[in-house]
Amino acid sequence: MTRRPRHPTEDSAPPEPEVWRGPSRSQGKRDAAEITALGHKLTALSDKELAVLALDPEVLAAVVECRRLTKNARSRQLKLIGKLMRGRELDRLREGLGLVQGKRSAERAREQGLEARRRALVEGGDAALEDVLRAHPHADRQKLRQLVRDARREPASPPQVKAFRQLLRELRALAAPDGGEEPDAGEGEVGED
Repeated sequence: MTRRPRHPTEDSAPPEPEVWRGPSRSQGKRDAAEITALGHKLTALSDKELAVLALDPEVLAAVVECRRLTKNARSRQLKLIGKLMRGRELDRLREGLGLVQGKRSAERAREQGLEARRRALVEGGDAALEDVLRAHPHADRQKLRQLVRDARREPASPPQVKAFRQLLRELRALAAPDGGEEPDAGEGEVGED
């Protein structure tokens, strides 16, 4: 009995070319998880931000419905959102989501800068006030000085909390591009007790 060689020889037939049968099962699962994560990001957006993205009506309805659900129902709804988005153009959606999130982070950084400036005004005294007045010469010196004085009062007293809010509103108005009052000046104030 003769043994066959372990390694193919040049006389043997070439292997058949492999036929591509589509993405692997693992790749399909990774894609589905990515789309579900994208749907999860959509549920965290506000109504204004969703309007900017111009989603399909059924995807938008599913996202709005998902916001009110909890636990297991929410995870099922997220999978449904992923299923609804599967055949859609995701590159445009990712690009729009990136723009919305970039705008959010810029607003957050701006708000943190205003908070730091307010803290510096309350803790720093006249030097910090002069810095603000140098940066914004059109600011009302007397009003800012009064707000800072009121904010330095006994902690957690109602006038002090009110002065904290008013001081932040005034700083927002000064930092606004047109220097006027912002439409949402009273919403989303951070660090108020």
